[in-house]
Amino acid sequence: MSENGVSVSGRAAADLPDPAELRAMDAAVRAELIADYICALLREFLTIPPAHRPSRHRPLRSQGVGSITALKLRRVLESALEVEVPVVELLRDDTLQELAVLLAERLELAGPGHGAARATRTAAGSVGTGGLRP
Repeated sequence: MSENGVSVSGRAAADLPDPAELRAMDAAVRAELIADYICALLREFLTIPPAHRPSRHRPLRSQGVGSITALKLRRVLESALEVEVPVVELLRDDTLQELAVLLAERLELAGPGHGAARATRTAAGSVGTGGLRP
């Protein structure tokens, strides 16, 4: 674990609860936990000094998130939340808090078992066509 409270694996020390537990929570609480998690990931991915904090009120791009960091964020968020997170959503001008609310809503709408369905769709795609079927 690094000194900024984030583990080397990209999972925050104050790990998110299981997606099923998150779904059972109040939407505002769920969004706050997701925002905290994104802040912890940004501190690790952008090597932000402990004295500084990512802002919940600024877009990710204005905080130094580019395409490579967005890909890392997407991978970790999709794994943790078991919902799809298109990179374009991470690079829009939405604030970090707005993104957290969007992901909290998506998690609620996805319902149980959504992650397994996404994995099945991905596995069903053909190799060499970017996962798209002809």
